[in-house]
Amino acid sequence: MTINKGRINAIQSALQAYADRGIFRSYSYKSVAAGKHEFRFAWLTDHPFLLVFNQHSHSFVFKDLLPNVEKKSLVDSRFRCFLKGCYSGELPEHRRIDSEKIKLSCINREDSLSISLKLFPHCDDAYAVNKAVNLVSDIFNIFLHQPENSFYVHNNFGIAGE
Repeated sequence: MTINKGRINAIQSALQAYADRGIFRSYSYKSVAAGKHEFRFAWLTDHPFLLVFNQHSHSFVFKDLLPNVEKKSLVDSRFRCFLKGCYSGELPEHRRIDSEKIKLSCINREDSLSISLKLFPHCDDAYAVNKAVNLVSDIFNIFLHQPENSFYVHNNFGIAGE
């Protein structure tokens, strides 16, 4: 087994464990191009999540995580601040992301926010998958529950904000 195949197996296994525990309502995997792999799963919303792993750039991207967010809007700005805060030493360990293992970035294309987790060489795949899943959970359970995001949440997810 090559290192790359072993890496994909480790990522698949880590994500499959969430499905096996019933956290994801569904889970699928496919290799879509040389070095690119897609993982789809239903979780948190009615719309499935798409996680793409690029072996060449050593990065995970949650594609189109938050729809209808205009560039340079207040939601876009608050979201970027939220991501920066994920490195804070004030966060509990399970919520904090180690900046020496993962670089977070936000991508706004066609008014849809995606997040990228660039893995540094000393970041193991199990840590990366765990942090990626925990980050998305925090986005939906903490960031989107902030009162200043209630209008956005109501308009895009059809639920009343707090």
